[in-house]
Amino acid sequence: MNLDNLTYRQKVIGLITGFLILCLLMYFMAIKKSVVAYVQMIENHEVLRASQNAPQEIAEYNARLKGINRSLKSFEASSRNDHQHLLAYVSEFCAHQKIRLEYYPSIENREKEGLVIHTHKIEVQGEFQRLLSLMYALEQKDKYGRVSSAVFEMKKNRETRKNQLHLLIYLQTISFNSTQI
Repeated sequence: MNLDNLTYRQKVIGLITGFLILCLLMYFMAIKKSVVAYVQMIENHEVLRASQNAPQEIAEYNARLKGINRSLKSFEASSRNDHQHLLAYVSEFCAHQKIRLEYYPSIENREKEGLVIHTHKIEVQGEFQRLLSLMYALEQKDKYGRVSSAVFEMKKNRETRKNQLHLLIYLQTISFNSTQI
């Protein structure tokens, strides 16, 4: 090929094209491997940094797990929270506080994610302060469970023709499912 016959513009375009082809060859033969190695080195440094913080993160997760377990234990049903014992406690409390126990059916149990939620439904009738003291005693004082709901309702007694205050308490306790432990 005779380069003397080409115009100046054709020579510059040929030079630029040759330079670009040479740059592509250099990239694919030498530089690409270096770039890939550099990116891999950065990723490895990030993994190394994360692994150096791993003991601290494990300690944080263990502390959070202990906190969650402590809060679950406050919900957990103990051996004294069986149906008969709770009925005896509520009956004795009602007799002492002059509250009338209206309704106390069996326990409703629901399983969810390895836990069993025991729900006690208690309906009592009496004065407002005494009903509040029963709720306080069940949840805070003697820790029979958590009051998940409390409904106060005025009902008319047809015999005496007077309004009476009724309280419906939903008391819940949580225990681990013994079949999954």
